[in-house]
Amino acid sequence: MISQNRGGSGTKTQMLTAIDWVLDGSALLLSVVLAKYVLSLSWRDVGVLIVSCSVYAAHEAWEAGVIFTGTHRAVELFLLRCLS
Repeated sequence: MISQNRGGSGTKTQMLTAIDWVLDGSALLLSVVLAKYVLSLSWRDVGVLIVSCSVYAAHEAWEAGVIFTGTHRAVELFLLRCLS
């Protein structure tokens, strides 16, 4: 296991996050391509799968703070206040 960088700018942690996202994305893309051939999906079906997975991945990136840092929790708190 690689330890996280405890000092400085956190570059090592950011690189590990980037590597993790690339590996996750690559595994997902490979699994979609394999599904295309195993299930005889059309390229249109593959496109729909990729777009669907991309929407979910964007949400995960938002939730993890990779994009729009801090806004996911703010939206959750706003919705909680609206429902209370």
